[in-house]
Amino acid sequence: MDKFCGGLYRLGDKVIVFFALLSAGVLLFCNLLRTCWVGYDTMELIDTGETPRIFIFLAVAVLVILLILQEKLAHLQEKYVFRFFMILYLIAGVYWILNISPSVRADALHVRNGAMMSAQGDFTFLELGQDIRNHPWQLGMITYERLLGMFSKNVQLLFLVNLFMILGINYMTYRLADLVFSHNHKTNLLTIVFTFCFLPQFFFLAFAYGLIPGFFFLMGGFYFQQKYFAEKKTWQVVVCIVMAVIAVILKGNNLVGGIAMALLFFMRLLKERKLRYILMALALMIGIQASGPLTIAAYERESGIELNSGEPKLLYIAMGIWPENRENGVGRYCGYNDYTYGQANFDPEVANQMAKEHIAESVAHYMADPKDAVAFFSKKLVTIWCDPLFQSLWSGPLSDVGQTVDTRILESLYHGALLEDLAEGYMKVFLILILILACCFLFDRKCRSEGYWYALLYFIGGFLLHIVWEAKSQYTYPYVFVLLPGCARSVISLGEALEVRAKKYLPEITQRLPWKKREGEEG
Repeated sequence: MDKFCGGLYRLGDKVIVFFALLSAGVLLFCNLLRTCWVGYDTMELIDTGETPRIFIFLAVAVLVILLILQEKLAHLQEKYVFRFFMILYLIAGVYWILNISPSVRADALHVRNGAMMSAQGDFTFLELGQDIRNHPWQLGMITYERLLGMFSKNVQLLFLVNLFMILGINYMTYRLADLVFSHNHKTNLLTIVFTFCFLPQFFFLAFAYGLIPGFFFLMGGFYFQQKYFAEKKTWQVVVCIVMAVIAVILKGNNLVGGIAMALLFFMRLLKERKLRYILMALALMIGIQASGPLTIAAYERESGIELNSGEPKLLYIAMGIWPENRENGVGRYCGYNDYTYGQANFDPEVANQMAKEHIAESVAHYMADPKDAVAFFSKKLVTIWCDPLFQSLWSGPLSDVGQTVDTRILESLYHGALLEDLAEGYMKVFLILILILACCFLFDRKCRSEGYWYALLYFIGGFLLHIVWEAKSQYTYPYVFVLLPGCARSVISLGEALEVRAKKYLPEITQRLPWKKREGEEG
C-alpha cells in the first residue's frame, strides 16, 4: 500500500506540473501574439490587436535587471519593504476613495439595493422575476454588505474595506511564499515587490462586489491550510475550511479554490497515509455545498418568500460555448442565461435541461466544424487572458452611467488617456514576464515545492473553467496573481544558477583575455 500511495503521489506531482506548464505555455503564447482591450462603456465591447514587439523585449530587459539587482536587494528587511509599499497603497487608496463617485452599477448595484432594502425589512427584491431571486448566490454578498452597513451605509466603506483586504491578500501571499519556499529571504522580498506591482488588484478597490472579499478569504484558506500542513494544529484546519466556505459564499467561482484545497488534502493522505485528511476534504466540500442552500433557507425564513436555487450553472457554460455568441466578444454575457431561465418559467430543473440540450448542440457543431472550434476558443482565450488590466479600470467608475472622477490624474486613467495607456503597457510587460517566469519555474525541478501546489491547482482549475464559462477577464486575475511567489522563486533560482556558472567559467575566460597579465609576465 505504501508503494502504491507513493507512486500515486509522484504521479500526481507530474500531472500537476504538466497541466500547469501547458496552461502557462498556452497563455504565454497568446500574450506574445495578441493583446485585448475593453471599451470604457457599459456595452463592454472587446477589441484585440497584435502585441507590440517592444513589450517582449522590455519583459526580457526587466528580467535581466531583476537578476542583476537581486543580490543588492537581499540586505533589505522584509517587514520594512512590506510597510513601505503598504503606506504607498494606503495613500493612493485614500486618494482614490475621496476622488471617485461613491456609487456602484450593474450586479453590484443589485446587491447594494438588496442589502439596503433587507436591512429595512423590505424583501420585495426576492419576488419572482427579480434579479436577486434569479441569482440567489448573490445573497452572500448581500449579507456581507448588510454587516458592513451596520457601521456605515456609504459605498466608500466598501472601497475602504476592499483596500485593507488587498493589503491582506498581499500579506498572505508573502507569508505563503515564506512557508512553501522554506523561508527564502530573497524570494520573500521579490514576492512582496511583485504583489504590490500588480496594479489591477489595486484598481479593483473601486469594484464593490465579491471579487476582492472572496479572494481575500480564499487566500486565507490557502494560508491556514499550509500552516496546518506545517504545524498540525487543529484550529488552523478549522479556520482554513471556514474561510474557504466564506470565499465561495461571496463569489461562486472560488469553488475552484475549494476543489484545489480538497485535492491538497487528498495528496497529503497519499503522502502521510492518515485518514484524517479524507475527513478534512469531506468537511470542506460538505461545507461549501451546504453553504448555498443554508443561505437561501435563512432568507426564506426571514422574508417569508419561497425561493429556489436560481439559474443553473450550466446556463453559463451553455452561454460560454454557444457558437453564435460573438457579438460583444466570444463567449461573453449576451443575456442568454436570463432569457433561457425566463423561457423555462423560472424553473431551475427545466432550465438545466434546456442548458444541457444547448450544450450538446454546441458540441455537435464544433465536432462537425473543428476549424470553427479553434477560431472560437482561441479568440476566447485571447479576450479573457490577454487583457493586461483584467477589466480593473472598466470595473470602476464609468462616465456613461453618470459615475465621475474628480481629478485630472484619475480622468486620464479612467477614460483611456495617457495614464491608462501607460498602465496598460506596463501591465502587458509585467504579464508577459509573469508567464515567462511561471514557465521557467515549472521547468526547473530545483525550484518546485509541493507546498506550492495550491497555486498550481488553482491556476489549472481557473484555466480549464474559463475555457467553457462565461468569458470575462475580470474573473481571471486571481489565477494569475497566485503565480507571483513561483515567479519570484524562479528569478532567484535563475540568479543562483548564473552565479554558479559565472564562478566556474568566468575566471578561465578572463585569463584568456588579451589584456590579462599572465603569470610570470612583466607588465
